[in-house]
Amino acid sequence: MTLVKIICTVLGIMFGGPVGGLIGFLVITVIESIYQEDTRQYQKEVKFKTETAQKELQINLLALSAILIKVDGKASQVEIDYIRSNFIKLFGKDKANENFKEFNTIVKQQQLSTQQVCYNIARYSNPRLRLQLIQYLFGVAKSDGKISDKELQELRKIAGYLRVNYEDFEFTKSLYIGSKVDAYDILEVSQNASNREIKKAYRAMVKKYHPDKLGLASKEKIQKAEEKFRQVQKAYEQLQYERGF
Repeated sequence: MTLVKIICTVLGIMFGGPVGGLIGFLVITVIESIYQEDTRQYQKEVKFKTETAQKELQINLLALSAILIKVDGKASQVEIDYIRSNFIKLFGKDKANENFKEFNTIVKQQQLSTQQVCYNIARYSNPRLRLQLIQYLFGVAKSDGKISDKELQELRKIAGYLRVNYEDFEFTKSLYIGSKVDAYDILEVSQNASNREIKKAYRAMVKKYHPDKLGLASKEKIQKAEEKFRQVQKAYEQLQYERGF
């Protein structure tokens, strides 16, 4: 706005002399002041709305977590610890502690509407974030060692309300419910293999079974290689999730 001030002052002097210049300067100063105040007010409103949306998202995510861990009758301490540790990673220790003051109250509530909570989350999230929430909830369900049938049924319901793509849901499910032994067998490594050894085996298997490497091989051989290649990809991604590398 400084350049505008100068221009208005010069124009004021040209058409009204020194008094006109002063008037031009004062007018643009008033306009600039109003503009800056409006900008500050707008920024405050945006900040308030953003913070409110984040807070609501966190509370609704806790509500979904509570619904899931209660679905098979009892919330285990392992599941609660998993939720807390993830909230600390996502939002920081202070905000996680603040949210968890409300978590115990949420867990004790007898009636929590899965559909309403999902609707609240959908208002503040995009498809990618909603898929990440499903992945997080699978982690919650698996944290005590096994995903029960009731938990899986509830996860399907949540995914439906959040409008998560069916294929994305099934792929995520396969990462958490697939057999670890099968994954190691497919990559031809032992369960005691290091992450480095798994990565090395994966690269070798990709090189061996990639369809582009087969050239003029028969259609049947190419189809088998494609299926094996998909199995290798899935096994590797499963171990990535479970081992965290």
